[in-house]
Amino acid sequence: KAKAGAYLLKEKKHLISIIESLKNHIKKPISVKLRMGFDSDNINDMQFYKDLENAGCDLITIHARLRNGFYSSSVDYEHIASVCSKLSIPVVANGSIDSYETLKEVKKITGCRYFMIGQAALKKPYIFEDLINKQDSKKDTEYIKSLMIRHFNLMIQEYGEYAFKLFRKFAHKYLSGYKNAKLINSYINNCKNTQEVLNIINSVK
Repeated sequence: KAKAGAYLLKEKKHLISIIESLKNHIKKPISVKLRMGFDSDNINDMQFYKDLENAGCDLITIHARLRNGFYSSSVDYEHIASVCSKLSIPVVANGSIDSYETLKEVKKITGCRYFMIGQAALKKPYIFEDLINKQDSKKDTEYIKSLMIRHFNLMIQEYGEYAFKLFRKFAHKYLSGYKNAKLINSYINNCKNTQEVLNIINSVK
C-alpha cells in the first residue's frame, strides 16, 4: 500500500535514485537487502545489480526467493551465484540457511563468503554456535524448554507482564515440529498472564 519495501523491486529506477541520494548525503557504508525479484514478471537482472553497485551500494544481501513466494517457495541459490561472480562488492547469501550442512551447500553453490541467517534463528538461536563449531547439534526437549524459559524471562524483564503476548510468535517457532505443537500453541495463545505461559512451557514433553 505504501509502495515501500519489496514493492521497490517493481520500481527499480526509484530504488537506484534512493541509493544515489543516500550516497550523496551520508558518509557511512550503504547496504541493501532484497529478494531476487517481486514476482516471476519482475526478476532482478544483472544490470540492476550493477546499477546498485554503481549507485554507491557497498554490500548487497540477496534472499533467493521472489517476494510473492514469501518463505514457502523454493530457493534459487544459482541466482545468487550469478550475481556474486560478477560484482566487485560483497554479496551476502540469504534464504533457508538453517544448518551447518546447508551453509556448506550454499557456499559451494553460490561462491559467497558471507551469509545471513534469518528465520532459522527464531526456531533455534543456537544455530550460530553450530556454525562456529562447524557441526549441527541435536538438542533434547529439556534444553529447548530451558531456552524458552530463559528467553521468556528476558522478555519479562524488558516488557513486564505484557511479555506473555509478545512471546507467542517465538513459542510457535520453538515448538515447530513437536508432537501436539498446534494444541500447545493454542494453549499459549489463550494464556492471560506470564505464569500461565511458564506453566505450559514446563508441561511440554
